[in-house]
Amino acid sequence: MPMETIPQRAQSTIPTTNRHLIRWVEMLADLCRPSAIHWVDGSHVDQAAWRKEVTDHEELFLPLHDHLPPEMIYERELLICRL
Repeated sequence: MPMETIPQRAQSTIPTTNRHLIRWVEMLADLCRPSAIHWVDGSHVDQAAWRKEVTDHEELFLPLHDHLPPEMIYERELLICRL
């Protein structure tokens, strides 16, 4: 499934030119059929958008443990692959 056919979140662009990584993501998209792919860039804007999504959908996100940072959560419906 070419990346162009997969919906991406509004401000998500592919932050790499590594063709092997892009091909790997395409292969996973073929297997998993995601409704969208979001490339995390680590910017403050990206982090703020993530926190807003978590607070907007609290029923999908559960904290793992009290002693862990609040960013470490269990997400019920989304597959997140961080490299």
